[in-house]
Amino acid sequence: MTEQRFQESRTDEALADAIFPNSRRLWCSIEEEVKIWVESNWIRWNAEKPKWFDESMRNRIPIDLIPTVAERRLEIDKRGSISAKGGNKNRIVPEPKVRFRA
Repeated sequence: MTEQRFQESRTDEALADAIFPNSRRLWCSIEEEVKIWVESNWIRWNAEKPKWFDESMRNRIPIDLIPTVAERRLEIDKRGSISAKGGNKNRIVPEPKVRFRA
């Protein structure tokens, strides 16, 4: 049921509410999808500070799903390319096929 709620949710708030209050055992089969969703949105959530992304919800997100400091330093532009500060600025990474934007 947890996985189904996640699959059917259309907003970040609904997705987070479907997953993070529950035991990880209930969503282990879609863990990679959840990780991609968190990694794809972490910087935006921290910048925009949506009401649902409060301290309580942040504390429910498993630490291993939160992008590392190095990953957070990456700058993602509108073309889907990723350039790391001081790194290879021409590196192109395909945009994840994730439907999780509100």
